[in-house]
Amino acid sequence: ALFVFFAFFLLSTTFGLLTSIIANIVQDSLESSRAFEKALKEIDRENRRSSGLRARKLLLLVDEDGDGDWTQNDLDRALENEEFVQILRHLEVPVMNS
Repeated sequence: ALFVFFAFFLLSTTFGLLTSIIANIVQDSLESSRAFEKALKEIDRENRRSSGLRARKLLLLVDEDGDGDWTQNDLDRALENEEFVQILRHLEVPVMNS
């Protein structure tokens, strides 16, 4: 009877320790995954911001009279610029082929 008790004690203790170790590994993995996703979102936000700044610079260059108001002519000239079209696509702005 004493042997059965010690065997059960050893089995349940081992199971408890393994469960604790696995739980810690899973928790660390989840925390690392969350940190990685947060870093990816930050990188994406920074890329979008720099693309927006490049688009703004291109828009200012395409504005013919420099008053900040866009005419159809300005828009047509901007859409002829492949870099501008790529920036719009990167910013997920729909661009139709004309």
